[in-house]
Amino acid sequence: MKVLVYHNYYQQRGGEDQFFEDEANLLESRGHEVIRHTIHNDEISDRRLLSVAARTLWNKEACKHLTELANEHRPDVLHVVNTFPLFSPAIFHAAKKLNLPTVASIQNYRMFCAQAMCFRDGKACEDCLGKIPWRAVKHGCYRGSRAGSAVVAGMQMLHRQLRTWQNCVDVICIASDFSKSKLVTAGCDPNQMMKKPNFVSVDPGPQKGEGKFALFVGRLAGEKGVDTLLEAWEKHQLPYPLKIVGDGPDADLVKSAAEQKSNIEWVGRVPNEEVYDWMGKAACVIFPSVGYESMPKTLIESMAVGTPVIGADTASVPEVVLDGQTGHVFKGGDADSMAEKVRLFFDSPDEWPQFRSNCRLSFEQRFTADTNYRQLLNIYHEAMRRRGIEVPDDMKEKPAAHLSSSS
Repeated sequence: MKVLVYHNYYQQRGGEDQFFEDEANLLESRGHEVIRHTIHNDEISDRRLLSVAARTLWNKEACKHLTELANEHRPDVLHVVNTFPLFSPAIFHAAKKLNLPTVASIQNYRMFCAQAMCFRDGKACEDCLGKIPWRAVKHGCYRGSRAGSAVVAGMQMLHRQLRTWQNCVDVICIASDFSKSKLVTAGCDPNQMMKKPNFVSVDPGPQKGEGKFALFVGRLAGEKGVDTLLEAWEKHQLPYPLKIVGDGPDADLVKSAAEQKSNIEWVGRVPNEEVYDWMGKAACVIFPSVGYESMPKTLIESMAVGTPVIGADTASVPEVVLDGQTGHVFKGGDADSMAEKVRLFFDSPDEWPQFRSNCRLSFEQRFTADTNYRQLLNIYHEAMRRRGIEVPDDMKEKPAAHLSSSS
């Protein structure tokens, strides 16, 4: 199979960038030809802002280039991860004119939220969900800029009116049932959606958790719930060691907490290859995010090494962290609730082996590269069928037994 993949890289590398690379590498490792077409937000500084705004709404140049690439390579499927801000959703219209089967992976909520994670003023926000996004402009939700937020809102409204997602995308690939529920409220057709959780490309194997400490891994920012994490340890005087891996705008808060409490350690940023070592040694991973995330890779990585997660009940987290089985779930943004579940976990060490076994089993059943590959092929085949294109026998592979589409 020949797949044309599109992705707009972010200025600050994030989960979507890794997701794009993991899937492209996965396809290539299975013998498929992948034509990667990428652009990077670093290019924005080289362009006039007015030009960037125009391209965010409708990029004629990107449409022309997609047509040229499709005519040159004759791909079987177009798979788009992120169009924002430089490609624009206009490329889906170009693909429709070519009758090119099209899959869009939705890894955030930019379709209706300028901030993309439904987070404002320290808490989850759905003010623009299913509505005209004027509040995003009022509050400057995109990078604190009303002008920038107006551009994002304009993009959302334009493609809502054109029904770009409904008419030009064959399959919307979602990672969680939570994502589906929000996108349906935003106006997407639930019958377009197929669920494929994110995955770990290289299996690190189960670890023992001999470190007996709690671990936070991620960007130190408000939407990640760092303030709730620190409040739980400080307000309730939790005696358990807490190690914090990462960096970001809330680094000063973490540094201050580590200086004041001997059982809190700020490790800082570490190379990706070291993250598994920290996770494997931890007794548990704390995931306090209050912003909406599609399917956080941190959770899947924790399952892979067999480390239980104490996570907020926000967005898709409870779909991975099964309360009492692969960890504990607390009320998002509530330090008291978090502290209660942390104590429950650390006061019951006899339950840890079963937790770790459950985590590893969940990974093996749901989040491996092999499982993801079969799911991805099934999604591509469905996109081809919806374009009226018969799937050749040599492209077919029996889907995994637990594969199902969201409907």
